Amino acid sequence: MGKTLRFKYTKALLEKVSFNKRLFYKELNKAYDNLNYDESIYLNRWVLYYIRKNPQLNR
Repeated sequence: MGKTLRFKYTKALLEKVSFNKRLFYKELNKAYDNLNYDESIYLNRWVLYYIRKNPQLNR
């Protein structure tokens, strides 16, 4: 299954709020609630990559 517009929007939103760790994780949790299973898997992989690039987001 391909990545949907909703997934792409979520990824863009997370990139925009990544300046604030608390807001990033709040939006991430909402995203997991709104995406289907396949999209959640894609998002999880992307988040792990993105956090490695942006260590200020580590919990």
